[in-house]
Amino acid sequence: LDEIVDKLNELAEENQRLTDKLNQTALELVDGVISQGKAVEISEMSYNEFLDYRAKNGKPMELHL
Repeated sequence: LDEIVDKLNELAEENQRLTDKLNQTALELVDGVISQGKAVEISEMSYNEFLDYRAKNGKPMELHL
């Protein structure tokens, strides 16, 4: 009986490890999709819209000539 309990505990730990890994992978994929979507959105902005976007998001840029 102890062997069965040990095996079940081992399987439960492995299941949790794989679940954690799957969740992390899913988060990375979602983050990548959001980043790509934001890149497309930014690429379609005019320069002034981009400057406004940066200023609103706490990353203002100055024009350097």
